[in-house]
Amino acid sequence: MPWFEALNLRKTYPIGGGEKLALDDFSLCAERGDFVGIVGRSGSGKTTFLRIVAGLLRRSGGELRLGGREISGETGVTDEKIGIVFQEPRLMPWLTVEKNILFAFLRQPRREQPTEKADRLLTMLGLSEYKNAYPDQLSGGMAQRVALGRVLCYGPELILMDEPLGALDFFTRKSLQEEILKLYESEKKTILFVTHDVEEALILSRRIVVIDEGRLCADIPVGLPYPRRRGDPRFAALLEEILSLILSRETL
Repeated sequence: MPWFEALNLRKTYPIGGGEKLALDDFSLCAERGDFVGIVGRSGSGKTTFLRIVAGLLRRSGGELRLGGREISGETGVTDEKIGIVFQEPRLMPWLTVEKNILFAFLRQPRREQPTEKADRLLTMLGLSEYKNAYPDQLSGGMAQRVALGRVLCYGPELILMDEPLGALDFFTRKSLQEEILKLYESEKKTILFVTHDVEEALILSRRIVVIDEGRLCADIPVGLPYPRRRGDPRFAALLEEILSLILSRETL
């Protein structure tokens, strides 16, 4: 049995006296420690799917399971933790970098907060010297590193990433792609990663799924060792295959 299961998910929105179908009998499974890239055109249902898994949207039908247990349609939570990283860092401007990373634990007494873990994450993410800085003193890339650290400090078993690098410049994005790979290989978390950038999905993911009109229309194993190079002919062939598939859906 797969560790994560989304089975026959359906999501509709009321619109103009009718309904808009955002997810249509959508199913996706992942093993523990998998890294699944999710690509497709704008409006294909990628973000809707992640928000349902996170408990931010109520599904209209279908099932979600994590570690064999049902994920509640109202809270998105089981005994296993689920964390999400958005396109914007969404840091608390009145808290320091350290406090933002410890955000999930700030209601606990100081002695019970995982400050040693936060320090390790600050070092891992190259943020140690910014421990006492505030979000408005950070670059966009550093702020997104803090957002990653906050999720990892919480200790989720499943990490959802919704275009986490989409607002960054090319060089910062490339640097953070490398950081995400390091974190993935060291933490062994299961990651569902939504992106519009097919190259980025190929650089990071072990599998790539293509969504179109709320349905899963392809599930492609990448099968290339890390780190991956854009100049590798196998990389180029996979890129062409996935782009052709997405573009062909546009003409149907």
